[in-house]
Amino acid sequence: MVSYDMVLKNAKIYDGSGNPWYSADIAIAQGKIAGIGSIPADAGRECLDVAGRAVTPGFIDSHCHADFALFDDPLAGNKIKQGITTQVIGNCGISAAPVRDKYLELLQLYVSFTTAGVKPAWDWRGFGEYLDRLEAMNCGINIAAYVGHGSVRLAVMGMDDRPASAEEIRAMRALVVAAMQDGAWGMSSGLIYPPGVYSDTAEMIALCEVVAEYGGVYATHMRSEGDDVLDSIRETIEVAKKTGVSAIVSHHKIAGRNNWGASVATLRLIDEARADGVEIVCDQYPYLAGNTTLSAILPPWAQAGGVAKMIDNLNNPELRQKIADEILSDRGGWESLFARCGAEGIYIMYAPARPEAEGKNLIEIAVLLRKEPVDAALDLIVEQGGAAAALFFSMCEEDVQRIMRHPAVIIGSDSIPVAPQVKPHPRVNGTFPRVLGKYAREEKVLTLEDAVRKMTSLPARSLGLPGKGLLAVGMDADLVVFDPETVADRATYGDPTAEPVGIEHVFIAGVPVLTAGQLTGRRVGKILRRVG
Repeated sequence: MVSYDMVLKNAKIYDGSGNPWYSADIAIAQGKIAGIGSIPADAGRECLDVAGRAVTPGFIDSHCHADFALFDDPLAGNKIKQGITTQVIGNCGISAAPVRDKYLELLQLYVSFTTAGVKPAWDWRGFGEYLDRLEAMNCGINIAAYVGHGSVRLAVMGMDDRPASAEEIRAMRALVVAAMQDGAWGMSSGLIYPPGVYSDTAEMIALCEVVAEYGGVYATHMRSEGDDVLDSIRETIEVAKKTGVSAIVSHHKIAGRNNWGASVATLRLIDEARADGVEIVCDQYPYLAGNTTLSAILPPWAQAGGVAKMIDNLNNPELRQKIADEILSDRGGWESLFARCGAEGIYIMYAPARPEAEGKNLIEIAVLLRKEPVDAALDLIVEQGGAAAALFFSMCEEDVQRIMRHPAVIIGSDSIPVAPQVKPHPRVNGTFPRVLGKYAREEKVLTLEDAVRKMTSLPARSLGLPGKGLLAVGMDADLVVFDPETVADRATYGDPTAEPVGIEHVFIAGVPVLTAGQLTGRRVGKILRRVG
């Protein structure tokens, strides 16, 4: 008698808990896991023999920037091919809502390096309206979203470089309340980017009080990942401790050769905070280079007032010289990515007004333009209207592995989509298979059980996503079937669009969205809204 929609026979189950794998059959019915054990093949309308394959909960990409790319690519096939069934958007303080007409142009420029060449209609204003737009597209995977502190501050204060007034704090709190009521899973911050960089700790505490009241999460791109990384961790802990909010340190890294090894101290601070009752974890991507806007090399004061004002500053010879001098002198008080990476470690990814610069570092571009590297970088920022994007090589393998081993670290891609003709960071296509292949199977930094835990139950629990992250009866039938002997990433900095291998089948709510390594084209993802 047929009792189930699907039966997976002979599965090697990694259930997401971190417990040792075990063998069993899995039954799926009505989008849920309906049974685990010895289940007859003919008990399902369909049966798939997965002998020799690992079966896990669907992977959760806890940190990405697909907020606008979804309008152009709602299927998100590059995520499905990695085994990702849920992704979390609205990170680093950058979200598509709230929108205020007064500052719409500023917001459009603020988010421009994450728009992936998409030109959205901007026909929403509230956070819930934005989620409604995504829902109407029938996305290919599940979507959860943060409201961005930068977008909230911009909606109230524009790009002003000053502390918020009491009235402005009240206005920002009201916007966070509205977003949480509309289904946001928390608030993110980007404290190296304007306008987040202009905020103080008191502002973050005031807003996180609201997030905590709704049971949400605070995910922060901290003020520093380099020279002042310890103070930045302490600030995050202070915000979490004073408000009771659950905190996630975004893409935790140690940037700059002079800081390498500091992960020993940062992780010790995390452990001490957790022992003191502070709920704090980190997310991480498994690469030595980050990816963000080239404008991030500028001192904060030069970016005050928005992108147009920033371009005006760079076109003013006196101010341009001051900006260049500060970049080269690496004077304290702000996170200098130029100093952390060096001109040789900054590679241009996206510069459509000067395509010959794409794929080259600032030393190579300087030779091409017959200018000093810092001047070449400033020219690119002006030419691209602030939208130029770059790879920043700032990390060492020892810190990456030490952070990855820590039990409170989640895997997240931090992927930023780019226009189709532009090379992305390889993490867009390789993050999750890279951890399973390189770091678990080959280098044994993690056991496969723990690697799966960091991709499934740990992010689900940290965000509070119901029904996700564990392979157990009653949970959502979001499942990945892969070959543990061959799973691997193939995307590189030279060929970042190469697809991974070894991911064979992916199910979302019991529906096959990847079969024998091929996308089925079915779009059954849900917009996940926090309730409560």
